Amino acid sequence: MNENKKITIITSQFPVLSETFVVNQIKELDRQGHQVDVISLFGTKCLTGTDLDKFIEKTHFITRLDPKTCTAKDKLIQIIKNSYKFVRLKNKYELVKETYLLLKDKNYSAILNNWLLVLSMGNTIKADFSIAHFFPNGCYAEFLRLSGRLETRKLATICHGNDMSHKSLLASWLPYYKRTLQRTDYLWPISDFWKLRLLEWGAKEESIQVVRMGINSQQLMFTARKSAIELPIKVLSVGRATEKKGLLYAVKALSQLDFVEYQIIGDGEGLVDLQAEIEASGCTNIKCLGSLPHEEVLKHLEQSDVFLLPSVTAEDGDMEGIPVALMEAMAKGKLVVSTYHSGIPELITDKKSGFLCEERNEQEIINAFLTMKDMPLELLNLTLLNARDKVESQFNNKNIIKSIGNLIND
Repeated sequence: MNENKKITIITSQFPVLSETFVVNQIKELDRQGHQVDVISLFGTKCLTGTDLDKFIEKTHFITRLDPKTCTAKDKLIQIIKNSYKFVRLKNKYELVKETYLLLKDKNYSAILNNWLLVLSMGNTIKADFSIAHFFPNGCYAEFLRLSGRLETRKLATICHGNDMSHKSLLASWLPYYKRTLQRTDYLWPISDFWKLRLLEWGAKEESIQVVRMGINSQQLMFTARKSAIELPIKVLSVGRATEKKGLLYAVKALSQLDFVEYQIIGDGEGLVDLQAEIEASGCTNIKCLGSLPHEEVLKHLEQSDVFLLPSVTAEDGDMEGIPVALMEAMAKGKLVVSTYHSGIPELITDKKSGFLCEERNEQEIINAFLTMKDMPLELLNLTLLNARDKVESQFNNKNIIKSIGNLIND
């Protein structure tokens, strides 16, 4: 029988509205009757005027420093100011030993943040179960636990994507990851793809459980098509214009097709390159709309035929998890085109629930659109229904949070 428990969610900052998976998890666990609070390792309280505010009011803001603007010097000053609290910490030898190992790893960021956090905390935070999002935060949580500042019966770390793939991050963090995964109670990768990587790093299989990120699919109305796709095909991409989104390949491919209208929603450092590619192609059927509120994004999705996200592994190793935007499109009855990248093939089966292309392959993207252009209505609706069923069965937040509740109560 399930019991209501005190659950603490650990994030870098809260709230980050783009991290819908964190917000949804908190709300669903609260609906289940658990007592949910949040540890925001960095940042300060900022109310939103939404139903999130009741969670923000209960959030433990540990350092009050803005991670975007604070420097190593700022952190060091804070550590020195709070150094008198060292005597209150437990397991001092183990804390110092871990710091020595981090010095050998040249992971100076982790050293500063570990000590900033343990010395900045006020009262000890107690929980039945704690869930840290992203592997570095799982490492910080274990350090807090070792110091006695976080008292939790069980701790799970959710491993998402870029925290498992970014080359510069792994260069200094991988040894710390490997030590932490031997200590932590549970590792919850969001895909089988990342589970295999954890096993390669030496994680114990019994500590690993794939916990997918999902969507509230019941809030997204599915509409079967009454007719085949009419030309021009209305195509939408949503996401920050970063290398791993593969939007440059989308633009290069679709600029060669005269039967599509393509809109890109999102900002990011790659937006200038995208605009330059669009102008160079002389294409007038591709437009960048910039960043829009989530409600506006859903409106544009409603008016689209196809959602395109040709993700790639970036030069720096950065990779996706399984993009929520693809799940939303599939739930609403939109054709999806993506790539054999990270855990995406666990969501989309090629030519059954969407189209998958090899990374950085413009011709395969073109071929997918040539295929769907002539798709008969019966096959089109079968593909859309397969996609909706996949999301409902494996990427439905309600079911996922229920399974998390079961894991918590084990």
